[in-house]
Amino acid sequence: MATPYSNKPRARVATLLGHRQVEVALPCLNSVVRHGSAQRVSLQIHDDGTLEPGDVDSLRARLGPVRIIGRREADLRLADHLRRNPRTRELRETNPLALKLVDTVLLAEGDSSLYCDADILFLRPYSGLWSAPETGVLFMQDSQNAYSVLSRDLHRLSGLRLAQKVNTGVVALRQSQYDSEFIEWLLGRPEIHRTPVWVEQTCWAALGARIGCRVADPRRVRVATRREMRLEEIVALHLVSSIRSRFLWLLRDAPDRLDEPSVEIGTFPCRPCGPLGLARTEVSRKLTALAHRFVPGI
Repeated sequence: MATPYSNKPRARVATLLGHRQVEVALPCLNSVVRHGSAQRVSLQIHDDGTLEPGDVDSLRARLGPVRIIGRREADLRLADHLRRNPRTRELRETNPLALKLVDTVLLAEGDSSLYCDADILFLRPYSGLWSAPETGVLFMQDSQNAYSVLSRDLHRLSGLRLAQKVNTGVVALRQSQYDSEFIEWLLGRPEIHRTPVWVEQTCWAALGARIGCRVADPRRVRVATRREMRLEEIVALHLVSSIRSRFLWLLRDAPDRLDEPSVEIGTFPCRPCGPLGLARTEVSRKLTALAHRFVPGI
């Protein structure tokens, strides 16, 4: 029997996955598909090079027909691009998160590139998220400016601007909006590599500032934090590793709300992040680290 959405084009959503993330990814990715039936979501999984045969079997058994792009296949398909962009190639060889910046866009089907981290848990039916904007790029909003450059770098680096509080747990754009030459230029700046785990996100924030960007409604699509959150308002919760242990119960026992009406997720303009805004984040992180040092567990 045909569903009301059977004539709509399928939203092919990419994700990046490695062996260590599979246990958390299984319920999260399942929730992306089950709750995203209004957009007929299907998955394209990019192997970071560590998935094992048993992982692939588990993914297909739990998620159904998924497209899995192995690391070797991706290397071959992107060989020409990486040959022309040596700094991008170097980052991709040394930092698995670079696959979010390169592979998920350039290996997308068609012009729309849609991406979701494998640790985002969807709690209720939703729509409106998996649609690449005509111009610019869509992200989710972070709780901080998690970037690999310092506030003083924004004064020194001519041509570098950042969007505020970008989180690349969700990314949606058209391939025609992706500027690989700008990414290659940016990766040539030593300042961009101060914090390797945030290089990919910083590049996206810089590209967003360059071409324009929006964020998914932060009331609906949230990064999990230690602060109290109203789960009844949240559609998707990003279970980042630093806080994930507090929400393991959700992965096991999230209530089934598939019979609820679909929630349309709106978007908002993303504001710029200047040196002062970045400096505030730096001070806040230092104060938080100091507090944890003297009062463990807060």
